Amino acid sequence: MGVRDAPVSVNGGQSELRLLVQNPRVVFAYWELSAGLKEALWGRKVELRLFNEKGKAVLAAEIELAVKNYYFTGLEPDSIYTCEIGVINRNNEFYPLLRSNAVRTPSVGQQTVFPLAEKGADAHKTVLDISSASSWVYYAYI
Repeated sequence: MGVRDAPVSVNGGQSELRLLVQNPRVVFAYWELSAGLKEALWGRKVELRLFNEKGKAVLAAEIELAVKNYYFTGLEPDSIYTCEIGVINRNNEFYPLLRSNAVRTPSVGQQTVFPLAEKGADAHKTVLDISSASSWVYYAYI
């Protein structure tokens, strides 16, 4: 195998599970599994679980190893969540193997200020108005 044919790993061959907030009621999970972990999980029931700040599993989904992301919907605004990937054994018990970062969903109606690319003296702010849990309105001052 030549250098050009070598497999490329985004995270250096390590397993990783991350959460990103999409809106007050949706969190996006994405992951990269190492070759060793994929091999260990092959043929097993693999599950993705979302936990609230009290450590209670609030949502779960069975996943295929080829899939690398999942959207959790119907969440509570202004709440903290973490996620785990694990296996389900013969006794239907969950064994976590990988844990994500923690995220907080924004409150409904919250306004957040983000920096813009430099386009002039007045173009330094964008206001994100989360006017409802299902729609976002963006205002750019240019």
